Amino acid sequence: MRTSTSSPKRGAWCEVSVSPMIAQQHHLVEDLERAGVRVFTAARVPAGTARIHVIAWEELPRRNTDNSLRLVVITDRAGEPEQREAARRGAAALIAVDHLREDLGPVIWCVTAGYYPMPHSIVPTMVSRLEAPPPNIGEDNLALLSRLLRGANTAELAAALGCSERHARRRLRTLWNQMGVSGRREGLATAVRWGLPH
Repeated sequence: MRTSTSSPKRGAWCEVSVSPMIAQQHHLVEDLERAGVRVFTAARVPAGTARIHVIAWEELPRRNTDNSLRLVVITDRAGEPEQREAARRGAAALIAVDHLREDLGPVIWCVTAGYYPMPHSIVPTMVSRLEAPPPNIGEDNLALLSRLLRGANTAELAAALGCSERHARRRLRTLWNQMGVSGRREGLATAVRWGLPH
């Protein structure tokens, strides 16, 4: 096994970088290469390639702020709580070590294609916990909630709506009343239960 920062070998359909912790685990790197992936040890993959970085759970940052870098996390446990936490921190995928051989190639392929794969065994449980938004909440309000979930403040909301901050605050109060919640915190928690993107 030899990792490199040079040009890819023939036959590699994808290129990923691996963290120092993953690079030390030769069997993980070999599994990546066996899946047809060209492995780089540096955190940066050459320009023009998919920026996928394979890391260990301990290396998962509090928040992935680089939208062009897709993190694939390898961990001992990949249950529902870990899937939720990885997604919250901006990881594109989580793979359990004990399923690495069979999951690695398909997961890297999905991440390369822009998908956020999740184990089939977890999806029904997570979906069953989602509630549908009531019919009185229109698409425009759902878009407004998604914007708030992504961290927009009242000034940014007003700019997006093309209105004053005062009007934006009024609109939010009306929305909280429609939702039957006491304010922003409860409203956003409800929006997460509805499965809105953030």
